[in-house]
Amino acid sequence: MAIVYFLSKKPYRVPYSLKTRFVDWKSMKAEQLYNSLKELADKLGITVSEQSFKNTGIHVNSGLCRVKDQQMFIMNKHENLSAKIEILASCLADLSLENIYIVPAVRDVLDRYKMKIQKHAGNTDSSGIEKG
Repeated sequence: MAIVYFLSKKPYRVPYSLKTRFVDWKSMKAEQLYNSLKELADKLGITVSEQSFKNTGIHVNSGLCRVKDQQMFIMNKHENLSAKIEILASCLADLSLENIYIVPAVRDVLDRYKMKIQKHAGNTDSSGIEKG
């Protein structure tokens, strides 16, 4: 289970059900989708930085954080491309994106993540642990 950190919320655990691979990106290849998600983050003022977490000595997860008043999304560069897409898309899906042009294939992926996150939120208690 991956952990995604949002600025104003407790760490959010992405449930296994959200880890489905969206292979029907229609006309976009995985690398194009990931680059489009990084460009969207940039439009939102979020810097996406890929870092190696292997030698940190502590357990570190990819996620959104604030460094010196700058929003940054720090991604483990050793994750596979599908995992990078899932982690970044689940973060961006929870942000306000109404006034930003997003390529339809990318918006479709974000909408699916948003629906799944909202559906999952109804099945969890306040600590983020799934009910029954």
